Amino acid sequence: MKPAVIVLSLLCTLPGFVFSQSPWTRDKAGFYIQASWRTIPTYKTIFDRTAENRQRTLEREISENSFHFLAEYGITHKTLVWVDAPLRFMHSGAQTGTLPVNLKAGTLRGLGNISLACRQNFLSKKINLSGQIRVDLPGTKVDPATGLSTGFDAIGFSALLSLGQRQGRWYWFGYGGWGARGLIGNSALLGGGEAGFKINRNWFAFFSDLSWNVGSDTYFVPPANERTGLFLPRQSYWNAGAKGMIAFGRFFGGIVVITAPIDGNLISRQPAFTAGLYFKWD
Repeated sequence: MKPAVIVLSLLCTLPGFVFSQSPWTRDKAGFYIQASWRTIPTYKTIFDRTAENRQRTLEREISENSFHFLAEYGITHKTLVWVDAPLRFMHSGAQTGTLPVNLKAGTLRGLGNISLACRQNFLSKKINLSGQIRVDLPGTKVDPATGLSTGFDAIGFSALLSLGQRQGRWYWFGYGGWGARGLIGNSALLGGGEAGFKINRNWFAFFSDLSWNVGSDTYFVPPANERTGLFLPRQSYWNAGAKGMIAFGRFFGGIVVITAPIDGNLISRQPAFTAGLYFKWD
């Protein structure tokens, strides 16, 4: 059985998926479907390179939740396409008590950035090598009164190369590439890796993921979003985490993921938790 090394970032996060960068594809007409829930518990501080001690206190506490639907399909045994559609539930609550408050408390629900990607395998011997092109669509909801939003209000693009190896009960892969958001080219360097092992029918892994803004031009965002720090073009992150994929049978299973921020800019300092179910056919 192939290790399904896909969940959501997410972005991640996200800024994006943490596990959508592996070098493996699926069999022709093979598919994978996943539904998951991701939560970032209530937080009141974010990473901010311009603030004292690289930490900024927000006007109000914020919590983030999202439901993700992920589907991938093998066009051939070397070509795979996937789509991710997030539905976000953003909430702004109690005042932090440290700053003048200009933003209202409230809730915002809506679609986030829908992602479309194609992965092409170039080498599949002892070492696997693949490339991936991904597009994140714009068109999210923004609430100027609360400073909440459900995603980036700009088109995103990324190109990656991924190298990895899989032997029986273990695997590893690493990747690197470049990404941009907005027509004027707000760009970032991308990189990361993952290593996992199998116990019975279940897979467990540790990973790290990097998306670092390289200081290019930025596009316009509402001033209220600058105060909440949500989905800003200068965002950067370095995450690490662990995940488990528990097989309930040949085709069904569950996933559990914890992702912790190590460093970044304009992202929450809280860890994120993900749980979901999957169905696959290979």
